[in-house]
Amino acid sequence: MPTIHRFFVSPYSLHGTRIILPEEESHHALDVLRLKKGSSVVLFDGEGRECSATIASIKEGLVSCLLQSSIVNRQSSMTNSMMDSFPIILAQAVLKREAMDWVIQKAVELGVRTIIPMLTQRTVVRPPENPNRWTRLVMAAGKQSEQPFLTKVEAVSRFQDVVARFQDVVAPSTVGSTGSPQGSGQAGASEKDLKMLSLERSPCTVKRCLQEGKRIYSRAVLLLGPEGGFVPEEVQMAQSLGFQPVSLGSQILRAETAAISLISILKYEFS
Repeated sequence: MPTIHRFFVSPYSLHGTRIILPEEESHHALDVLRLKKGSSVVLFDGEGRECSATIASIKEGLVSCLLQSSIVNRQSSMTNSMMDSFPIILAQAVLKREAMDWVIQKAVELGVRTIIPMLTQRTVVRPPENPNRWTRLVMAAGKQSEQPFLTKVEAVSRFQDVVARFQDVVAPSTVGSTGSPQGSGQAGASEKDLKMLSLERSPCTVKRCLQEGKRIYSRAVLLLGPEGGFVPEEVQMAQSLGFQPVSLGSQILRAETAAISLISILKYEFS
């Protein structure tokens, strides 16, 4: 069976019977994939909607597609979708270029909802001047893995600003053996967040952290450090705002390996 390639279109344009692909997507279809008139494609809007189409015409480098099926909302049909059933927010300290690219690509493939690049005290590289680079990586990985939703990459933020955003929710340490929240961890947010900070020498493993009350959580917020890890002051700040330091085992993992390992564990546990 021939491969049916996927192309992104704006949510505002996914209607009617004919849709013109954006310039970059048209270039990819014509100059990279060498598709011709009559080729079958799938159009998706990155918000859960998609439909089958065929290339109807090519004019001035732009591809016009004729819809061949009704628009399907995969958000309502994919109950087991990781991104849909248990959203993960990955706050990742900016890594060296190749490592950061790899984390973004694999996080998208695993269905991470949002990626927040962070600047920490031990961040040794500057984020790319052109943020469209990360956007292109998300687009390519999302299309390759047939994700119905496109992962959002936020603007680069400082560590302290990121942890402060999630302080008004329930943390793992506030959940009792009955699965009921303890203490005063609740505030403005109605949903309960599983908040973890990856730490090499933490006495608490991910498995132990998840043993109690995991089903009360509606999403996860993960803090992953740079190549040199978090400084003690950052760990203390995160803990004071409800983040649970967790270890991925006795081995010392590379920063990018730790991120994907933690995401994979949560996908197994919650999807």
